[in-house]
Amino acid sequence: MNEIVKCGFVECKRHNANIEDSDWLSSKTQLERFIRRWEERNPSQAIYGLVCIGHPVRFFYMPRFKDTLVDFKSEDLTLSIKDNATDVDMILRQWRVLSEATEGKIASSG
Repeated sequence: MNEIVKCGFVECKRHNANIEDSDWLSSKTQLERFIRRWEERNPSQAIYGLVCIGHPVRFFYMPRFKDTLVDFKSEDLTLSIKDNATDVDMILRQWRVLSEATEGKIASSG
């Protein structure tokens, strides 16, 4: 049986009127903790995750053999899942290609 385990770590928050840098930081920190606690994590593989606060979304990854999230693409790149759906889809497709190229697992958290 061939089994492929792929999905993404996602941290979602309710949207407030004004999203502060501290909102992004606390959500990123929480996502980082979820990834570190993931029991099936293979440290030799990068892990990808995103933080969504309402429609705005930011993308991160945890490099191989590291335990800290870094920005995927450019620092503080914020897209709207509503207005930039094509760009969001392209990033998710890149994650899939990257994870397949390195036989990486992208794990899911609830």
